[in-house]
Amino acid sequence: MTVVAVEGAKVVGSAKMGPNWPGRGSHIATGSFMVDPDHRGRGVGRALGSYVLDWARTAGYWPSITPSTASSHVMFQRLGAASAAGASAVPAGRV
Repeated sequence: MTVVAVEGAKVVGSAKMGPNWPGRGSHIATGSFMVDPDHRGRGVGRALGSYVLDWARTAGYWPSITPSTASSHVMFQRLGAASAAGASAVPAGRV
């Protein structure tokens, strides 16, 4: 599933979420996010992250994350997600 954040008629962010893998990995959800650089720091990522975590909880997934940036790590922790065991943010530019 993909959702978008809009400001007027402009798409300012998107999130894609779903099951990670079938079979033994079916208990894991995955999500990816994009926010327009001009809209960073305005709550777009937080709104999308909150939506995805709510979706994951409703679908029966445990709210655990492996963040790709330090700022997303902090944001998801504030939204109530725990970091996956041993997970840490990937340095900027190395996603």
